[in-house]
Amino acid sequence: MTTKSKIILGFSLMIILIAVLAGIGFRSARGAAQGFTEYDRLARFNIATSDMATAMQNSVGDVNKFMFTNDPQYIKTAKDAVLEAEKQVKTAYSLTLDKDVRKSVEEMGEGVASFNTHIDAVQKSVIDMNDFYTGKM
Repeated sequence: MTTKSKIILGFSLMIILIAVLAGIGFRSARGAAQGFTEYDRLARFNIATSDMATAMQNSVGDVNKFMFTNDPQYIKTAKDAVLEAEKQVKTAYSLTLDKDVRKSVEEMGEGVASFNTHIDAVQKSVIDMNDFYTGKM
């Protein structure tokens, strides 16, 4: 084998090695990008469920404030918080890929949606109690 052939063979092997390493690097980078995309989706799902829980807690707090003050503004604020929670449930549902998790999110949505009727029942009960004690009934 001549020197010229050895040099050509050496450069060819280096080019093949560089191409293989570039392919492995590209494949790994693409996998990392997919991992970051999945992390982003899960982080947004976590934020949506956290915001939903916060909105529901705010709603419960506003209902309690209404019970103590009889101020209808608290009922309006509580219902607005429930609407915010319903919006967050829809966001969480759109970010869910797993079938079992989707079912859980649907159940949370049903619970959030039914909370408005509970707010109305509390409001009516408090108003009826006030009317009873003030002699308006």
